[in-house]
Amino acid sequence: MNYDVFQAALVGAIGGLLVGIPFILINRKRPQKEKTLSNEPAQNEETRKTLFDRWSVRLALFGAGLGVFATLGMGYTNIGFMIGFGIPMATICGVIGIIIDLIIGRKKKAD
Repeated sequence: MNYDVFQAALVGAIGGLLVGIPFILINRKRPQKEKTLSNEPAQNEETRKTLFDRWSVRLALFGAGLGVFATLGMGYTNIGFMIGFGIPMATICGVIGIIIDLIIGRKKKAD
């Protein structure tokens, strides 16, 4: 087996994880706190925030994986090309995610 092909397949699998993980974790249900004896909803319920709740992180990881797949799609199997395409894509998608986070944050402050 050619070493470059094996390396490209391994990095492509890692790129697939970068693309998939942030969006798989979006719909994960968080554990609910125990209710009081009077069956009233607990006051001051705090939602636990994770790193993947921010659009900037999700889209930055998506951009890195997208850069890896774009490189493999063009036929380049060298890791340097994958990094060279992944970092700019992650930066562009991360900036778009920061803008989305700012818009969502302002809407929550207004409510």
